[in-house]
Amino acid sequence: SERQVKIWFQNRRAKDRKQMKKREEVTVKEKIDPMSYHPIQSMPVMPMGLGMVEKQELPEPVLQQQDQ
Repeated sequence: SERQVKIWFQNRRAKDRKQMKKREEVTVKEKIDPMSYHPIQSMPVMPMGLGMVEKQELPEPVLQQQDQ
């Protein structure tokens, strides 16, 4: 119906505004500190060594043999 179409367009415009606002926020953050963001993903990149946990070697599981 006409009412549903009207609501669909309202929702679509709201979604577009939300996405545009998020893109603008990322752009502003990149301008403030360009080294902390990856140029492609616009996601924060942690410096090497910070927050990294070394891979720990786990002992091999011991298989128990059943006597038959």
